[in-house]
Amino acid sequence: MDTKVIKHLAEKDLKFLMLLLKSSEYDEIITNILTDFSKQNRICYILLRMPYSYFRIEMEKKGVNLENVFFIDVLSSHYKKQENEPNCYYLETKNIEQLKKAIHKNVCDGNCNMLLVDEINTLLHFTGGNDIQKLANDLKICEKIGGIKKIFYINKEEELVKDEMDNLIKDLGMYMDKIMESGNNLKK
Repeated sequence: MDTKVIKHLAEKDLKFLMLLLKSSEYDEIITNILTDFSKQNRICYILLRMPYSYFRIEMEKKGVNLENVFFIDVLSSHYKKQENEPNCYYLETKNIEQLKKAIHKNVCDGNCNMLLVDEINTLLHFTGGNDIQKLANDLKICEKIGGIKKIFYINKEEELVKDEMDNLIKDLGMYMDKIMESGNNLKK
């Protein structure tokens, strides 16, 4: 699966990829994406799965250079107000409109050419699937963001919102150039 993901991300025409992974596969694939693509690309990484401080420590342990990665942390400010850092913007709300604004500002101003949204299905705990679908549509059609590579990772083992997640996967599928699922071949 890992080499297939890297191979497909290298395709020039691929702009929007959905990864449906088990959490046990996540670390290796994300580590390899960051290692391979941050050498030549500036990546904007939306952290919905874990706080920036924890993620940074985990990647540093694996020897991943995060110099060309800019983070938008959606979790940390929920617990305690955070001061923005040179390579991390702390979003103070899980509001989808604020997330969209943060993505637009940081992708465009930061000259990012890849956007990775980490475990987008966690947004179902805070907003409806329609709002997430609107985000995908906005990222697809936005002139400045539409041309960059975008990856939505979905943890396919999430059980809390299983029915909503199944609908989200189906709905987001219409925006994707490719969908890759662990244990299966390419879907699109």
